[in-house]
Amino acid sequence: MASYAQYYDPRTGRFLGVLRDDGASIPADAGNADWRAFLAWNAAQPVPLSLADVAPSARKPRTLYAIRADIAGLTNAQKSAAWTDLTGGTPPKWSQDAGPNAAALAVLQMIGASGTLGAADVAEAKLRAAAFYLADNPTWLRSLGIPVDGDEPA
Repeated sequence: MASYAQYYDPRTGRFLGVLRDDGASIPADAGNADWRAFLAWNAAQPVPLSLADVAPSARKPRTLYAIRADIAGLTNAQKSAAWTDLTGGTPPKWSQDAGPNAAALAVLQMIGASGTLGAADVAEAKLRAAAFYLADNPTWLRSLGIPVDGDEPA
């Protein structure tokens, strides 16, 4: 059974839709079959998810350099878990990113999956791809149990 989480425009706090546990981003659109499936699921919940707008949060993003340094300091198992999560799913999680780093992320993912580059170059591409994704999705690694954030502490 699928599970969902709300997502909002971080600047305005406007409710935009939901994220399904397989990584799919589902906009609040009555013409979308996935949205209608979510509404049916939500109506059956003991405590339905709120579809209301929220107060915008004051986001203070970290630099890509600082994020990359923290990711580089993770254990090999944590790095592997992050890469597996980022490239897993259909469509893969990285391809669902709509933030300002989405284009660079697509290129870095391709390099990170390369079989022709040296191991050091592939590893660096993976670090940077994870950093770019985390900058656009600041709680992503926390959702995997990895204590690195894309934003400065509040």
